Amino acid sequence: MAARGETRQKMLVATIEVMRERGAAGVTVDEVLARSGAPRGSVYHHFPAGRAQLIDEALDYAGESFTGMIERAARNGADAVITRLIAFWTRVLEDSDFRAGCPVVPTAAGGGDDEALAHKAALILAGWRSTVAAAFEAEGWPAADADSLATTCLASITGAIAFCRAARCVDPLFQVAEELRTLLFNRSLLARLTAEGVTA
Repeated sequence: MAARGETRQKMLVATIEVMRERGAAGVTVDEVLARSGAPRGSVYHHFPAGRAQLIDEALDYAGESFTGMIERAARNGADAVITRLIAFWTRVLEDSDFRAGCPVVPTAAGGGDDEALAHKAALILAGWRSTVAAAFEAEGWPAADADSLATTCLASITGAIAFCRAARCVDPLFQVAEELRTLLFNRSLLARLTAEGVTA
């Protein structure tokens, strides 16, 4: 028999899987139970408020897990963040046969009747951007540039995920990664030449 904490975690992971494929609106208790293997009575045992609480806590779990991954990669610089994100999404896409995307981005976009959930997702995205921006700042980029670059990186990779799902291949992810690295190299070079007083 699974321990209480293990059953709860399996249900959260199953909810995230469904959100990746169908968004928060597509989450049903029956699907979560089927994927997690949890007994029906466990829903209200672990999540007294039912489906709404399940989705809310799954969003927290996904956000915290992803933030932790970015933070660990950021210790090795901005390029390490890009490398880690590309590797992570490549695995998610291929393992799901290109059915899975990000559970947070579509939730933040709203369109449903739960504004609190959309607000929470938006805060998670802002946290991811701040974490990536901090990696750029640690490499000497001014705060405004670091924030802009972080937004560009996350927006580009998020968009590439959608293209990957549509094309059923990971090529768009690697194309975006190459362009991001080219952008960073060129901006770094321009900043250095400007600092040295070199003009065209």
